[in-house]
Amino acid sequence: MEQSIQSEIIKCENQYWKAMGDNDVDKAISLTRFPCTISGPQGFRQVTEEEYRRLMKANDGSQYKNIELQHPQVEIMSDETAVITYEVNVNGKKMFDTSLWLKNENKWICGYHSEFPNLLN
Repeated sequence: MEQSIQSEIIKCENQYWKAMGDNDVDKAISLTRFPCTISGPQGFRQVTEEEYRRLMKANDGSQYKNIELQHPQVEIMSDETAVITYEVNVNGKKMFDTSLWLKNENKWICGYHSEFPNLLN
């Protein structure tokens, strides 16, 4: 079961990046719990579905095309909670990402995401 959950979380994270790259607002929203907490070098905040729609529509998604998760690690907290960490290259920058996935009505949704630049390289 653990391997199954790990595979599901990696699949969900890849679907999320694909939705961002395709600027598929509805798909990204279907994978998100609202309000969703996001954090990064600019700070942190909770984003409502309306704010998220505005953010997605203001972006063409091109910087998120062909994102590949590098070294993904999934930690299963419970049958309904998992955390994934990995590296990605976004616009030529190596980034460290973390997402918290929650199972809601038999479907995984992202409730938290953070992204920080790799300052070691």
